[in-house]
Amino acid sequence: IRPLWLRPFLHRMLRRLSGFGSVDASDTEAETFPPARTPRPVDVLVVGGGVAGMSCALEIARKGAKAVLLDDQDCLGGNARCDPRGEADRLAARLAREVRELQGDIEVLLRRMAVSFDNGILSAATPESIEKFRPRVLVIATGAYDYIAPFVGNDHFGVFGERAILKMLTEWGV
Repeated sequence: IRPLWLRPFLHRMLRRLSGFGSVDASDTEAETFPPARTPRPVDVLVVGGGVAGMSCALEIARKGAKAVLLDDQDCLGGNARCDPRGEADRLAARLAREVRELQGDIEVLLRRMAVSFDNGILSAATPESIEKFRPRVLVIATGAYDYIAPFVGNDHFGVFGERAILKMLTEWGV
């Protein structure tokens, strides 16, 4: 910004216009972050609740170990729930039933997105907080993600990936 002497004034004005201001340190009603949690030790942590993640957790439980199954969705099944023919959806539903039957050996944690793995600690974001896990074994079974080819206008409204279209058709009937 030129002239240079105008920068401090414009910065203050832009901060005020954009909603940024100053923090009142004496405000006792201010939102505070929860204290950091100690990482929870787990035998096997499986990230991804699709067909591969559920199959892995089931096999681990059948071998006698405890598994924690972590998924970012509201229910298990992953991309298999988007199969318009229903074959993969039936498989996912069967696996989800088997996981529920072994709930003493498999702990299912939904609506948790794995956000980092550092020094043997996996951090998962929930709508309310951050949970930390220290797994002896970590399995990443996050499945496939759409790839939208780069072309002019690929970020415009109405451009969807294949899985988004299938999800709209199968889950919402659009």
